[in-house]
Amino acid sequence: MASSVQIKIHQDRTSTPGGYKITTTVLGGTGQTVNIPIELFVYRYVDGVADTYQHICNVADIENLPAKNATGWNRYGALYRVDVAALAYSTLSAAEEQALVIAERLQELATAYAATLTPFEATNSYTYKSDDESISITLRQVGDQTGTAAYEVASDFYLAVPPPCVGITDYLFVLEYVDGTNDVFKRVATINDIETLPEQGGTGWDTEGALYRAQSVTYVATTVDAAEAHAEAVQLALSTLPQTYFDYQENFEGSEDVYYYS
Repeated sequence: MASSVQIKIHQDRTSTPGGYKITTTVLGGTGQTVNIPIELFVYRYVDGVADTYQHICNVADIENLPAKNATGWNRYGALYRVDVAALAYSTLSAAEEQALVIAERLQELATAYAATLTPFEATNSYTYKSDDESISITLRQVGDQTGTAAYEVASDFYLAVPPPCVGITDYLFVLEYVDGTNDVFKRVATINDIETLPEQGGTGWDTEGALYRAQSVTYVATTVDAAEAHAEAVQLALSTLPQTYFDYQENFEGSEDVYYYS
């Protein structure tokens, strides 16, 4: 799962009789800033209002400093990270120079941070189709390290154009019901699962120990290798499902008249 980092900013530059102001915001919407936190400016806490700007984050800052509103961010003198930097300068040349510095430093940060990511920490999508392309499945997988020994793979069918699943249901992950939160992933759905197991929210899905089908699953492993193995197993199972489901429909569905003779 190849990693890449993207940072998108919005910058407002204004002038007043007292000087020149640059307000830079790191944008966190879908597809804007990717595979890196949006809190990329370091401030020193004073009182939450008169906090002082320090610099653009480096990789160590991202790994070690809390983001605003995280535990410990608001201790007097503490450094913390935030997604907006509002800077004021007395001369136009100083303001223009700082605008260039922000652009250069953020580009350097994107490159440096990407180099620290393991291939696991990324978002990828895969599309699988039947031979005639009448049935297709688009899988999204998001890898994330959530702890020292916690590697998470979230698999789902995200909204896309065309829809992520065409000609087949998107309830394609089989889970065992525990409590609705800690349910256990069992497998990618087979044809028999699709025909016999209830969808999440359907009749009988929330019975303890029951198997049901869901649109998404999050799997947590203690090693990168185990997480990668899970991700690849899901990919492999889904890659063959469109054609298998097509063949099933072609061979099974239909009607016929049958005569029996003595």
